[in-house]
Amino acid sequence: MAERPAAESSQNQRAAVYDTPGMLCRFRRPKLVVERCGLCDVLISDEHPHLIEVASRDIVCSCQSCALISSERPNTGYRRIPERTLSLVNFQLSDAFWDSLLIPNGLAFFVYNGVRGKVIGLYPGPSGVAEALLTPASWKELVANNPVLRGLEPDTEALLVNRIGPTRESYLVSMNQCSRLGEIVRQNWRGLSGGNEVWDEVKKFFVSLRDAAQRVGANGNA
Repeated sequence: MAERPAAESSQNQRAAVYDTPGMLCRFRRPKLVVERCGLCDVLISDEHPHLIEVASRDIVCSCQSCALISSERPNTGYRRIPERTLSLVNFQLSDAFWDSLLIPNGLAFFVYNGVRGKVIGLYPGPSGVAEALLTPASWKELVANNPVLRGLEPDTEALLVNRIGPTRESYLVSMNQCSRLGEIVRQNWRGLSGGNEVWDEVKKFFVSLRDAAQRVGANGNA
């Protein structure tokens, strides 16, 4: 049986709560609601690009034209979120590194924050997303051991790590996926340890992610 994460303890008090990026339209709105571009308000289809506003960390739906403009003109303040999902084979992450983060459950993602000018570690919980105790030296060592991380796109992509119970898997994913996981945890958490429902939903999330991912070596090779 998979191990259930322990209750969030006083170590949470040392992790600053981080504003969860604006949840994607497909996760927060009824299916019948007509979607519009968050920048120009034109009608868009169910399958559409997403942008992240660097300053606020909000994720917005976009038409193809606005997504193209944001890609070609970085000074707009928006970045287009890529949709690639990579399963990182033979990823090197030691128990000592993980323990140093003081994460109370087995989930974390790491993203370069352009406003703060550094990579930050985050983990989802019942109240949203909190910041882990990641040091620049620790991240530098992780990249040295896993060169694939050098290709991580700032603000829009993250290293997602799943270490629930005996599971040891790592992915390079879009911030869309991190937002989705954060909402799954927040909406389904019950009691102190989360309850069976939230961890069942998290398991389903990773099954879906695993099926969609392209496998690459952590050294960057296929």
